[in-house]
Amino acid sequence: MIWRALRRAFRRGPRLKTLVINRDKDVGRLAYVKGQVAKHPALSLERFAAIDAFEPDFSVAKSLPPGIHFDSPLPENLKKRGMIGCVLSHAHCWHIAAEGNEPVLILEDDAKLTKHVAAMVGHIFALDSFDIVFVNERMQRYRALLDKTQFRGHLLKVDDFCRAMMEEYPAEAFETPRLSPDAVLPGAPGGDGYVVSPAGARKMLDNFARFKMLQHADWLLFAFGVSEMLDGGPQRLRALNRQMRGRIAVPDAYILGQAAVSHGSKEVGGSVRGRTEIGQ
Repeated sequence: MIWRALRRAFRRGPRLKTLVINRDKDVGRLAYVKGQVAKHPALSLERFAAIDAFEPDFSVAKSLPPGIHFDSPLPENLKKRGMIGCVLSHAHCWHIAAEGNEPVLILEDDAKLTKHVAAMVGHIFALDSFDIVFVNERMQRYRALLDKTQFRGHLLKVDDFCRAMMEEYPAEAFETPRLSPDAVLPGAPGGDGYVVSPAGARKMLDNFARFKMLQHADWLLFAFGVSEMLDGGPQRLRALNRQMRGRIAVPDAYILGQAAVSHGSKEVGGSVRGRTEIGQ
């Protein structure tokens, strides 16, 4: 019996460690993710108990990953509490990945898995080295704006994407719709699904500790994947660079050609980040 189980495991191939960020109170959202992961034997799911910034006794200082020292006041704007809890939760997941010896898929609990999960896992384990690979639909939609034959492979470097965007579009189109009516980018890049290596996670923690204030997780992830703040690049990325204590230690970042994760927040009651009540 044992040997049969081992043979079945070998035939399945390597399994990708998967962390889902989920608050203790959001039992239904966890069940939503578990139900999807159960259909994908290439994933091995673990839950990370999310930092809940809506709790009355929440403290930034007490919620940081080990070894990170950060001085950021609690925002009076309650809409930003969700953002703060989110980015702190991601940072803890980077710490877990940095302490390990294998790549980790990080999911938010409104992530919806696609039929490309198995192919994504194959691409990840075929890479000799990487720091971060965006496997979510929103980053794939960024990539789809570029109709270049050299970008039709499985992986596109974030740096190459940014340079190509600047060649094809004016600077004002390189912003999000919130920042420019002429934008072509489809909203925030999204932190709903990405894979980090241990080395990449360590770099991201180093970057995180350099910021003067807590930032939106989606844009931090995108900024970490750009090696230089190119002239005429996105205003949001240039603003992040100005808020750094020193230069970003740049990850080797890619966008996957076929998204393995899409955004399913409407199916689970909306985004936790946007909630605005203590204890909600």
